[in-house]
Amino acid sequence: MTLPTAKLGRTGLQASRLGHGAMEMRGPRAWGMPVSDDQARTVLNTVLDSGMNLIDTSPDYGDAGGLPPVERHAISRAAE
Repeated sequence: MTLPTAKLGRTGLQASRLGHGAMEMRGPRAWGMPVSDDQARTVLNTVLDSGMNLIDTSPDYGDAGGLPPVERHAISRAAE
């Protein structure tokens, strides 16, 4: 699936016009009930497989210790 993209500022990167807000995956301060690493991986795989490459992972969402599941999985997927 190909989603429309737009240039991201002056970076030259192309970001999908549709993004995923990952607030619900950010540990104990998440909105509602936090999700497990396995659940986060499943959601993130679906997001990335759909063609989205814009994932909002603001540090304001919580989980100050280490990389949260979203970032860890996105990094490992990008390395494939």
